[in-house]
Amino acid sequence: MLVAITAIVLAFLRRFAQMHLWPVALLIVCAPLEVYRAETAGFNLSIFRLALLVAVVAAIWDVIKRPPRRLALPAVIAVYVALIVLQIVSVLAVTPAQALGTKFVLQYVGGLTAVAVVLRLVRRKDLPSLAVAYVCSAVLPALASVWRVLIPVQGTEPRTLPGLDLLPIDPVLATTRDQGSYLLEGIQRMQGTHADPNHFAFFLATVLLVVAGLLLRQLFAGVGLGDARSRPLFLTGAIGVVLLVGTYSRSGWLLASLGSVIAVALTGQTALRALFTRRRMVLALATVAVGAAVAAPAVLSRLDPSTTGSTRSTDQHLDTMRIAVDLLLAHPISGAGLGGYGRHANQPAVISSSHSTILTTAAEL
Repeated sequence: MLVAITAIVLAFLRRFAQMHLWPVALLIVCAPLEVYRAETAGFNLSIFRLALLVAVVAAIWDVIKRPPRRLALPAVIAVYVALIVLQIVSVLAVTPAQALGTKFVLQYVGGLTAVAVVLRLVRRKDLPSLAVAYVCSAVLPALASVWRVLIPVQGTEPRTLPGLDLLPIDPVLATTRDQGSYLLEGIQRMQGTHADPNHFAFFLATVLLVVAGLLLRQLFAGVGLGDARSRPLFLTGAIGVVLLVGTYSRSGWLLASLGSVIAVALTGQTALRALFTRRRMVLALATVAVGAAVAAPAVLSRLDPSTTGSTRSTDQHLDTMRIAVDLLLAHPISGAGLGGYGRHANQPAVISSSHSTILTTAAEL
C-alpha cells in the first residue's frame, strides 16, 4: 500500500513540477492511516511511520546535498521539545506503566521528527501544492466512510474498504474500525479511516478550512469563484460538509463553525464583498436549507441536550473531565504519570483520554 500511495504522490507532484516535495506529500497523505498499526517483531509499525522513515532518509540526503538552513517556526519545535522532556521525566519518576509511557513518548518524538522534516524540505512557495495534497489526503478516508455506511455486508464481515481490513490494527480499535460507530438511535456515524468519529470530524474541519484558504487564494489572484478552476474546490467543500454532518460530532461542528468565523474575520472587507455576492448567498442558503432538511432529525436530536443519546454522551464527558480535575488536584506537581489517566477511568491501556487534551495533559503531566 505504501508503494501504491508513493506512486500516486509522485504522479501528482510531477503534474505540478514539484517533485522535491514528495517526502512531505507522502507524510500528509499517509497520516490518516496511522490507526492501522500493530506490534511487529517488537516494533509498532504503521504506513505513516514507514512513510516517516522514508521522509527522514530524504531529509538527511537533502542536508548532505545542501548546507543546513535555519529552521522556521522555532516556537513549534520548542513546544514539542518541552513536552517530550516533561514526558521523559514523568516516565522515569512517576509513570506506573513504563512500557506504555515510553510508547507515548516515542509518538511525540515521531511528531517532532515529522515537523523537522517538513521545515527542512518545504518553502513558502510550496504551500499551495501541499495544501492541495492535504485536501487529497481526505479522499481515502471519505471513500472508506461512504463504503462503511452504504455498502451492505453480511454478519461480522468488516465494514471497511477492501484491503484496509488486511492491515494490522490494535485489537482494542479493531471492533470500531471493522463494524463502525453508532448513535444510540442506531444511526451510523461517518468515521473514515479513523478509530473515532470525533477524530475524523476534526480532520474534516481542518480540510474544509484548507479548501476555503485555496478558494481565497484564487480570489486574491484574480480568479473568479465562478471560474471552472474553482468548481472542484466547491464540490470538495460540499462533500466535506456532508461528511462532517454525518460524523454527528458536536465538537467537530463547533470547530468548523469557529474556524469559519475566524477565517471570515481575517479575510478583509474587499475580499468579503467579492466573495459574498447576492447570487452566491442565495445559492448557499438554498443548499444549506436542503441539506438541513435531509439531516435535520438526526442533527437536531444530536444538538438537543435533553435526548437520551445527548444526555448520556454529555454525562460521560463530564465524568471523564471530573476524573481529570480530581487527578490534577491530587497530583498538582507530578501528575498521575504519562498514560496514567486511563487506569483511573477504567479505560483500555492504549486509551488514556478525558475527552479533553488540555485536561488529560494536566492530569498526567
